[in-house]
Amino acid sequence: MEVEQLMPWSKRGNKRYFYQSRRVDGRVTRKYCGTGPAADKAAAEIERRKNERAAQAKVLRAETQRHAAATAPLDELFELIDLLAGATLVSAGYHRHARGEWRHRRNVTGNDA
Repeated sequence: MEVEQLMPWSKRGNKRYFYQSRRVDGRVTRKYCGTGPAADKAAAEIERRKNERAAQAKVLRAETQRHAAATAPLDELFELIDLLAGATLVSAGYHRHARGEWRHRRNVTGNDA
C-alpha cells in the first residue's frame, strides 16, 4: 500500500529540490520531483490533494457529530428500556448468566435468589 506525504523542499547550495516521500510496504522512500516550475507544480498538486482530504475529513467529522447528536435521545431511551426490562425480568425470577442471556432461575430455595 502506498501513502503520499508532503516533504519539505530540500535546499542544497542555492538550489531548491522537491522530493515526495512515500511509504511502500512499510518502508519510506523518496521520489525526486525536480526543481523549478515542474517541482512547484508537483508541490501545488500535492498541497491541493492534502487540502481536499482535510476538507473531506472535516465534513465527515461534522456529519458524525450531527448523527451522534440526533441519536443521543434514542440511545438514552434504549438504556432506560433495557433497565426497565431487566428489572421486570429479575422480579419474574430470571437472572443474567455471565452478563449474557437471561435465564430462568431453577430450584430457588431460601437465600439463593
